[in-house]
Amino acid sequence: MKKLAFLVLVLPLSACPLYSRSRLETSLSNVHPAYNEWYKRYNLSLTVNPSDRFGLRISFGLLDFEGKDFSLNSHSYGYVYPYNSVDVLLYFTRDNVSLYSLLNMGASFNSESNYYEDYSTFYIYTTFGLGVDWYFSGRAACFVEIQDLLGFYYSRYNGENRFNADDNPGIALGLKFGLY
Repeated sequence: MKKLAFLVLVLPLSACPLYSRSRLETSLSNVHPAYNEWYKRYNLSLTVNPSDRFGLRISFGLLDFEGKDFSLNSHSYGYVYPYNSVDVLLYFTRDNVSLYSLLNMGASFNSESNYYEDYSTFYIYTTFGLGVDWYFSGRAACFVEIQDLLGFYYSRYNGENRFNADDNPGIALGLKFGLY
């Protein structure tokens, strides 16, 4: 009986055609659920996969249906400072269903002068996560990511250094479209 159940589960999977990931992809996904009205905000990203095991993803746009902000290269999410980040994707397999690790790195710098004070802020962070993608055609995939399983942050505000490590896991769902 166990062998029959195993065959019933494995045969449909073996009949599925295998698709490999594109060298250049664009993707659309919701932002991290920690942000207000996250289900109304979506990231536009471009991913370059120079090999079967490695990829770089850069966010280049935001679709914000709550604040009606549809912009390229703007990721403020309600913060004062814009954050620019790059995701490093390390793929464990190259089949149509692939598990990968996600390393997000970003930095920000802001310097302002107002009536009360002059200040500058420097902020750098690194977070880790996991993702799974499933290529259901030669040029399209859906993916699920658990972002920010563990994060490390360093900031400097007017000469005062701060370091912090924490977690803020959240799930992002998205679609990938192969360009090349």
